[in-house]
Formats: sequence, C-alpha cells, structure tokens
Amino acid sequence: MRWTGTIRPSSKGRYTLYAEGDNQIKVFVNGRLLLHKESTARREISKEIKMDNQPAQIVIEYIHTIGEPSLHIAWSGPDFGKQILTPENGSHIL
Repeated sequence: MRWTGTIRPSSKGRYTLYAEGDNQIKVFVNGRLLLHKESTARREISKEIKMDNQPAQIVIEYIHTIGEPSLHIAWSGPDFGKQILTPENGSHIL
C-alpha cells in the first residue's frame, strides 16, 4: 500500500518521524527515503530530520504479508510531543 500527503511543520526545527509495525515500511519526506524497515518483526524505527515551517510531501509504503496488519506512523517536534499522524491532525495534514 502507498499513502501520500503533506505534513505541515509548525516551526523551523528538528522533528522525529516514527514508524511502528510489522513487515516492510518505507517513509519518504520530500522524495528522500527517511525510514526503511525490512524486518518482518514488529518494532519501531525512528529518524530525526531538520525541517522548515514549510509543507513537506510524505509518502508511506507498507508491504504486509500474513496475519493482522499493523502500522502506525507518528512524529514529534520542537513544540509538540509524539503523536500519531492522521488524515487531519490539527494543522498537520497527512
């Protein structure tokens, strides 16, 4: 599966993106591969990225094989704690 959207950082600074789930996950921000989980074991990976307060394109790719699917994408930033990305999350849009 592939999801595309836009995230809107509220200010310039360091943000962390998190991907937690089973099977394979890729997260791209502005065309750059930021997270890549290849293991089929359920676990969380994260990476910090410097962002301006400009909208950024995000693409999430998820490959699921067997069992119940499980995928959570979250982020945190200079003025907010870790929160799950949802289709509409305040001014943060996915």
